[in-house]
Amino acid sequence: MPLRIPFTVSSHSPNPMNSAFFDVITDSKLAHDLRQIADDFQFLEFFDQYDTCCFTMSAMLVHILQEKGYVARVQGCYAEIRQNNGIFYIGYKGFVRDRQREGHAVCIVNEKYLVDFGLGTLRKFYASDFSQALASEILNDEVMLASLPLENGMRIDWRIDWISSVAEHRLQAQVPGIKQAVADYDDFQKNRMSYLVKKLFVREHKPSQDEHASNTTLPLQTGRHYTIDI
Repeated sequence: MPLRIPFTVSSHSPNPMNSAFFDVITDSKLAHDLRQIADDFQFLEFFDQYDTCCFTMSAMLVHILQEKGYVARVQGCYAEIRQNNGIFYIGYKGFVRDRQREGHAVCIVNEKYLVDFGLGTLRKFYASDFSQALASEILNDEVMLASLPLENGMRIDWRIDWISSVAEHRLQAQVPGIKQAVADYDDFQKNRMSYLVKKLFVREHKPSQDEHASNTTLPLQTGRHYTIDI
């Protein structure tokens, strides 16, 4: 049976991840399920493999939430992080570099919450310790889909006053890869213990890394504009 991904273009776990960003979700069951999905994605290294592709991550999340009985869909948008006079664009038109594409995608759940699992490039080019995922209540606004305050006076806004014209095409083009990733996730759910044992075995026999290796953080620069495609 083909994997169907609803897409809306609107004009108007051994090492659980830090999922404090789900605290904004008042539905306790949804918050619990999202934390479990996020932990599973981290265990399966989906955040490393796919999170620079927001369309893939959002589509996978939509499929999994639908299987759990939630109303979920992929929403095209773009985002911007603001701090002081600086703006860091995510998928906005006209601000792309080589090998980048315009547009961003998130998951909308129960027409109340925005969940963004596609933030990997932010950790590569903006701040190495940036959250792997964010969640926010959606707004009843034709321009601003959602807005969330971050640390150090920063704020991220997801906007729908412009949406990439090729967003739906990009989503559909990734359906084969999404099917495989979802199959891997389903297999993990059925064979969780064997995955845990295998992961533990690999970890115990993996060469140790330099504990003093540094992480490079690229701060937002006042008055300058950036963009990335995720």
